[in-house]
Amino acid sequence: MVFFLLPAQWIQSDTLHAVICLHLEKFAISRLKMFSASPNTYHMSPNSQTSLYDLSMPGTMPVVNMEAVRYAIKFGTALHMNIDRTLYFDRKNYFYPDLPKGYQITQQDHPIVSHGHLDVTLRDGTIKRIDVQRAHLEEDTCKQTHLATMTLEDYNRCGVPLLEIVTEPCITCAEEAAKYVEGIREIVTFLGISDGRMDEGSMRCDTNVSIKPKGSTVLGTKVEVKNINTVQNVEKAIAFEIERQKKLIESGGHVEQETRRFDEKLQETVLERKKTNAVDYKYFREPNIMPIDLSEKFIQNAIDDMAELPWEFRKEFHDLGLDDYQTEQLMLDKKNVYYFKKCLAEKPLDAKILWNLFMVGVMSYINKSEKDAESDVLTLDTLKFTPRDLVDLANEIKSGKINSKQGKTVLDDMVLKGEKPSKSIEDHGFEQISDTSTILPIVEQVIAAHQDVVDGWHHGKDRSLGYLVGQVMKESHGKANPVEKRRKLSSRFIVDC
Repeated sequence: MVFFLLPAQWIQSDTLHAVICLHLEKFAISRLKMFSASPNTYHMSPNSQTSLYDLSMPGTMPVVNMEAVRYAIKFGTALHMNIDRTLYFDRKNYFYPDLPKGYQITQQDHPIVSHGHLDVTLRDGTIKRIDVQRAHLEEDTCKQTHLATMTLEDYNRCGVPLLEIVTEPCITCAEEAAKYVEGIREIVTFLGISDGRMDEGSMRCDTNVSIKPKGSTVLGTKVEVKNINTVQNVEKAIAFEIERQKKLIESGGHVEQETRRFDEKLQETVLERKKTNAVDYKYFREPNIMPIDLSEKFIQNAIDDMAELPWEFRKEFHDLGLDDYQTEQLMLDKKNVYYFKKCLAEKPLDAKILWNLFMVGVMSYINKSEKDAESDVLTLDTLKFTPRDLVDLANEIKSGKINSKQGKTVLDDMVLKGEKPSKSIEDHGFEQISDTSTILPIVEQVIAAHQDVVDGWHHGKDRSLGYLVGQVMKESHGKANPVEKRRKLSSRFIVDC
């Protein structure tokens, strides 16, 4: 990829277009590190999760973590990428304290997967295809903590498996970039590759931003913005950098090749260092890892073991009648999706009623417990009822046995006491009357007692029916099925409602 300085005459902002390339790195969730038997765990005491190889002791040799390879194959399959049947690794040579070997093992020349795409939906409903150039495996460096007079090195992170994903320079605005990062995060989360927590470092985003004139194939000088830690900041950082470069060009200046970072307090990118010459990492084939042929059986087993992908869940939820808002609220958390799927396996009569009970009812309890320091935190795993119980409640509401307000009271009993829906309904006396022989006498009684309202109904007063429905509800102590009582009142006077 070649970048050139923009000539000073290209200074009209409406003729300047952004070109953006994203680099996403994520920790592959694997029990072990990429090339050693050290555990891949977080939040442990510094330097407690290391081996002699991680510390680069003489005579130690790398052993490829094939679990990480399987995750890479799954990811590539999700993005319609080509899978390299032979696994090659290369050395990236540079000296820095966070790299004890003096080199990093990566895949420079032969990425495990290449040439794919991800379709993202923008806010206006437009679908944009983002072309993905490659995704390759490599090892992470150690974590450095810089103090006033020293730097602390934690080698727990050294050797953790990474999957780096690089797009083609095809992204043209900040929104496209943010939607792409959201999409990748969703995929790796549902595949179990990463928890997608950018704020905790599980995903890291670097972006190259350049400006070119409309219709030109010549790219401007790229500026790298490193280590952006949230999707929102990806959009903010790129939007700011695009405007900064445009204003610089419009004022007659030139964009310089440099590395910047996004300052959350200032809400802008700030200079970290200038780039003068490209670093020569002197890549060459890793001599301690021979090429590994991946059998068709190995690749197919990885593909067959893939979890359901986000767009497959979306289609299923839409087919069940959920709207876009309801679907997207579910998709925000993989745990919610899988719990809802367990409920769907119990054959609910109405997915929308089930969604409301779960996302509005159950999740409100869970969210409240997370904020209440005095109570035990409630999770989907610690609920006192089963998915079958929640579906039973949804079906009782759908069938008209109880109404939605009563359903809320029953759900309270389920969450707080672990009661079965049927017992709660019985204890509260909520079961509605749907039997015609029981409702009809009440209807006749109400009609006889409110003949003036009935006369008003016949003379076109639309509100009369609603009043009579309310009186039936009152006489039945709130137990008359609202659909049935309205139907009986309507048919009693041969009124089409």
